[in-house]
Amino acid sequence: MFAQTTLQQFETQRVQSETVVVYVRRACGFCVRALDLLERRGVTPTVVDATNQAALRAWLSDVSGQHTVPQIFIHGEPIGGYRELRALDLDGALDDLSKGEPDERRITAVG
Repeated sequence: MFAQTTLQQFETQRVQSETVVVYVRRACGFCVRALDLLERRGVTPTVVDATNQAALRAWLSDVSGQHTVPQIFIHGEPIGGYRELRALDLDGALDDLSKGEPDERRITAVG
């Protein structure tokens, strides 16, 4: 239980302190697409490999309400996966993200 609490605290701190955090899994096409989109926008996210990490995946499910990857957090908010990221991009909400200044009015959490 102590290790789980430590993991939860660590990951919560990570998503709150980094501009963009992307949780991925190896051999995940949507993960590759999400990272490629961010790269094209000039955004360098913190990438966390959740492959074979049951406790980490459980934490992700708890905080995001989603069971799939990628799971993307922007300024501490879970925005969803690739499709949600792409929708934000099409809406122009990611335009200033590379400067660390997203339009937070248009970036909303999933759920």
